[in-house]
Amino acid sequence: MLKNKKYNNFVIGVECSTLAVQELFDEYIGTGNYTIENRSTTCSIYSAYDNRLVVVVCDIFADELTPSLIGGHVSFVWDRAALTALHPANHLLYIEKLRQLSEVHSQYLISVYWHPEPPDQGPAFSISTECISKLFPHDQVLQLDDIDAKNERWADTAFEQLRECCYCIET
Repeated sequence: MLKNKKYNNFVIGVECSTLAVQELFDEYIGTGNYTIENRSTTCSIYSAYDNRLVVVVCDIFADELTPSLIGGHVSFVWDRAALTALHPANHLLYIEKLRQLSEVHSQYLISVYWHPEPPDQGPAFSISTECISKLFPHDQVLQLDDIDAKNERWADTAFEQLRECCYCIET
């Protein structure tokens, strides 16, 4: 989720799955209680509550995903396992895209998974504290949490050990 300072209580989300957004809005907002604006064949905007909740359905790497599309630069980014879902080869590209969408001084709340398997085994791809520091070399990085994430959701995976780590990054 991205929070735009320009609007009070204005939340913008970026998601690549139309089905996930459709189900979310249908279940929690109710069919017919939101609008869908198709911007292109690959980008749609779902909105509700007088445009105070907006979710952009678009590939995060799409050229059309710009600050003007989402109403300006954002001051806060909440990444709940998006970075860890991407192959490590795309991590820098993802961080560059976040920076393009963000104000110069912004905050990121990033939740990732770590496991002792090779870094390219996933998803979830393992992201260490060292990796976070390399992705944000000039920013203030604070680890907020590190918990055991090996639960029933991950029980049938090859991961013998799995940690979920949360970081606050101030740019």
